[in-house]
Amino acid sequence: MATDGFLDDQAFQAFRSYIYDLTGIDYTDNKRYMLDVRIKKRALENGCADAKSYLALLRSSTNQKAEIDALIDEVSIHETSFFRHKNQVDIFAKLLHEIIEDHGVGSRPLTMWSTACSSGEEPFTLAMVAHDILKDIGWSANLKATDISAPTVASARQGRYNRRYTGGIPEPYFSRYLKPDSAAEYYNLTPEIMRMVNFDVLSLVDEAKMKTMRNMDMVFCRNVLIYFDNDVKKKVLNSLFQSLKPGGYLVLGPSDSLHGLNNDFQRTPYSAFNFYQRPAASRPAASKSTAPGFAPAVKPPLAVTTPVAPSSTLQPGQNFRVKMLVNRLNNGLRDLSGDVDTSLTKTIDSFGGISQTLETIQKAEDLPSKVRSELNAVNRQIARILVYMQVGDRAQQKSEAMRGLLQELSDRIFGTDKEAPDLGVQTTSYDSKILADSNAEDAGVGDSEEMSQDDTDALFS
Repeated sequence: MATDGFLDDQAFQAFRSYIYDLTGIDYTDNKRYMLDVRIKKRALENGCADAKSYLALLRSSTNQKAEIDALIDEVSIHETSFFRHKNQVDIFAKLLHEIIEDHGVGSRPLTMWSTACSSGEEPFTLAMVAHDILKDIGWSANLKATDISAPTVASARQGRYNRRYTGGIPEPYFSRYLKPDSAAEYYNLTPEIMRMVNFDVLSLVDEAKMKTMRNMDMVFCRNVLIYFDNDVKKKVLNSLFQSLKPGGYLVLGPSDSLHGLNNDFQRTPYSAFNFYQRPAASRPAASKSTAPGFAPAVKPPLAVTTPVAPSSTLQPGQNFRVKMLVNRLNNGLRDLSGDVDTSLTKTIDSFGGISQTLETIQKAEDLPSKVRSELNAVNRQIARILVYMQVGDRAQQKSEAMRGLLQELSDRIFGTDKEAPDLGVQTTSYDSKILADSNAEDAGVGDSEEMSQDDTDALFS
């Protein structure tokens, strides 16, 4: 039995269950230390000498709401930033354009929800992007932002941020939507952005409150499901499905997956970036907007430019053959990536061994100074080679980007039928621009960050 720390086995299980029922967050055994530290902090601040007395305090009466809120704030995760996961922000902007195009001319309010808004960076990011797109065409957007932590929501409502947390905001958003605060090093969101976001405290496991969240065009639930077990994930996903309008979009975090959890959502051309959709009862024919100021849709990351036949044109036997081809290509890319990684690892090990041998030789007392100097120069060149070999990481990124492109192609073929295989692409492990654009003017020139033969020769000059 583990008895070290503030929580003994019995107290750990008691608090684990208490927090699970309260928030849905599952503190598994490997997170025990984290829970121990956080419970101890709250217990000592309340004058409780042990975990048992602190739990009794929490359960003593209904007047402990303030302390329960403080505990929830302590045990929940608040990691966030402005314009986090830029690939997803870019696709969000593109989808806004698509919604406008589908609807045609005429104003329409859009309703979106940031389900775990933390200190507000996510919903304010969405508000800035939406305001830029909608402001000149008469459309409006209302963003609901909720979090399980009342203190964090109270902070988010202020729309006030220290300079060091605003570095991720690109121009011209920063100069347009943030103004200096009277206190040095702080900025405030402008009134038009503040008016777009409505904050509230809500737990995703509170079924009664979840039923009040309806008719959403888009729901962001990023970096939340990873803290739940599968039972809670299924319940939350079902609730989010009900929250969306038919045709509405669910956006999950890059590390999240629907696999084995929910079959109601359909994949989209952007499901490699975890954009899913509640099937529309019927999709209206696109009517291009002619409203003044309408901007054409931006190209999404890894956009497939080759025309793809819709799945309805594939014969039954072709469906299976195309899926097999997708899986074989994916397996081939995985194998190639593994081979590259293995080869680079062996090469780096070999160069490292040579470098160590040269260092040993250089230490010989009877070595002529000229030879020692030449060996030192060679060793420096080897060190430079080892640095350049970090291009191996770039090779891995390109392989993963190719799998992302394959996922998008597959989604475009099968996505509407919810049959596209999930390739498990890690879209945060590479820059979407890492693959050369075949339509670019400099296509075929090569990657400027790779070593040319001249670069390699220069190492030994």
